[in-house]
Amino acid sequence: MIHRDITQKLTEAAKAYPVLTVTGPRQSGKTTLCRTVFDEHAYTNLEEPDTRAFAREDPRGFLAQFPKGAIIDEVQRVPDFDGLAMFLFLKTLFPCSMSGFFIFLICS
Repeated sequence: MIHRDITQKLTEAAKAYPVLTVTGPRQSGKTTLCRTVFDEHAYTNLEEPDTRAFAREDPRGFLAQFPKGAIIDEVQRVPDFDGLAMFLFLKTLFPCSMSGFFIFLICS
């Protein structure tokens, strides 16, 4: 992997914030960067139709399957997922049961 100057800042931000959003153009290395830096976290991709349907139909259940956090790729595939509703679900989940964090990857 190509060393990215943002790696250290991403790691520091993950210690301070429970949710991170990484944006950028397609094929710029967002997924590779996050999967390498946060290799202990689960990974899911909303390009997969069944995964996308689950996130859309039951966002609380979808997030609950990742109690230690996850890298959630292609969130722009579920318009409501990257909107206010999903962040409200995250807000209710984090204080009580989650010790990990989430990373949303959004292509522009």
